Amino acid sequence: SEIYESFYNRIVPSTQVVIDPKIIFAQKDNIDNIRKLIKVGREDVAFSLFFKTFPSCLPHRSSR
Repeated sequence: SEIYESFYNRIVPSTQVVIDPKIIFAQKDNIDNIRKLIKVGREDVAFSLFFKTFPSCLPHRSSR
């Protein structure tokens, strides 16, 4: 974890994007939980957790 922290805290050119490793680890934990929920038949809860973890995957709604 210390290596990731030093990577995150270093100065990078403005053209690069650095993602906080804590976010990546939280997403990985949520993916593991989603898998477990699906295995025990709780797809409804897994679906909700998936979209809380990855809100950009929600379908876009246009105002038509």
